[in-house]
Amino acid sequence: MNLKNINTINFYNKDVFIRCDYNCPVDESNKVTDEFRIKASIPTLEKILNDKPNKLVIATHFGRPKNREEKYSTKLLIPYLKKYINTEINFLEKGLDSVESDLSKSGVYFMENVRYHDYETDPSLNKISLNFDIYCNEAFSCSHRNHSSITCIPAKEKCFGKCVVKEIDNLNLLMQTNSLKKLAIIGGAKMDDKIPMLKNLSKKVDYLFITGGNINSIISNKSLLDEVKNNNAEIILPIDGFGNTNPDNKPIYFQDVYSKNDNMIFDMGSLTLNMIYNYIEKSDVLFWNGALGITEHSFYKNGSEMLVKILRNSKAKVIIGGGDTAGFVNNYENNYEHISTGGGASIEYISTGTLVGLTTASYE
Repeated sequence: MNLKNINTINFYNKDVFIRCDYNCPVDESNKVTDEFRIKASIPTLEKILNDKPNKLVIATHFGRPKNREEKYSTKLLIPYLKKYINTEINFLEKGLDSVESDLSKSGVYFMENVRYHDYETDPSLNKISLNFDIYCNEAFSCSHRNHSSITCIPAKEKCFGKCVVKEIDNLNLLMQTNSLKKLAIIGGAKMDDKIPMLKNLSKKVDYLFITGGNINSIISNKSLLDEVKNNNAEIILPIDGFGNTNPDNKPIYFQDVYSKNDNMIFDMGSLTLNMIYNYIEKSDVLFWNGALGITEHSFYKNGSEMLVKILRNSKAKVIIGGGDTAGFVNNYENNYEHISTGGGASIEYISTGTLVGLTTASYE
C-alpha cells in the first residue's frame, strides 16, 4: 500500500485541514504529561508551513467529553504545540461547526475538540460545512474509526502525513512476505480481543510469543489457540511467572505457569525471559504489543523492564505497537526502529490489512 505522501504536494496558498491526534495524557491539574503524539506530528506541520499555505486548520479530539466539559477543551493544548511551531495560532471555538466567516484571514487555526459534536462519532449526522483544498490525515491512531473528521472532511485532494506513512511502512515490514525472520511478542490482558490479530500474525511471522495476561485466558480455555495453531508461525508460550489471587498481593513464583491453581499470572519469570531472548537473537524484525505483566504494580513490571533492556541491545528492527506499550517504553532509553502512536489502529491494521481512514483518502 503506497500512501499519497505530503512530500509530493505543494501546499502554497492552499486551504488545508489536518487531522492530528493530540489526545495526550494529563495529570490531576490537567497538565500534559507526555507530548509524544504532538512531537510525532511536527515534521508534517513543518512541511506544510514551510510551503506557506493560505490557511491551516489543525484538528484533534481530546479525551471523551460527555458534553462541552471545559477540562477537555483543546485550547489548553495550544501552548504545548507552540513549543514546536513558532507561529501565531488562532483558536476556532466553534470546532467542526465553524463556517467560512470564522476563517476570515490567512494563518494557522486550532480547532476546538472535535468530540464536542455528536456527529464526529456518527458521520451519518455530519454537518461540516467548511471546504478545503487539501485534507491531510496525520492521525494514524484514530484511522481505524469511521469518524467525521477522519472520513468526511470535504477537500479537493487528500493525503497522509509523514507519521501515518511511517506507521504503515513499519507495520508492512512485519506483514510482507520476504526472507526476514520475524518475531511478534503479544502481551496485555484481553486475549479475546486479539484473536483476529494473532490469527493473521501467525500466517506472517516466524515466531509468535503470546504472553502477559493472555496466558491466564489460555490456561482457562486452551481452545483459544485453535485459530492460530498450524499456520506459519511457531507458537511460543511462557514457562514460568509470578502471580497471586490479587495483583496487590506479594508475588508467588511459579516455575510452571500451568500449576498456578486458582492464582493469576501477573508477570513473566527468568526462564521465560531467557527463552524469548534466544528467539530475539535470531530475529530480524520484532513487533511488541502489550506488556508482559501488570506494569502499574511495582511487583509485576520486572518482566517488561527486562524485555526493554534486551531489545535495546538487539540487532533486530524493533517496532513498538503503540498504546500502553508505547507509553511504557518511552519511560526508558531506547533506540527502536519505530514506536507507534496507535495501539488499536496497529492491531486492526495487522488484523485486516487496512483501516477506514486509509481507504477514504486517495493513494498514489
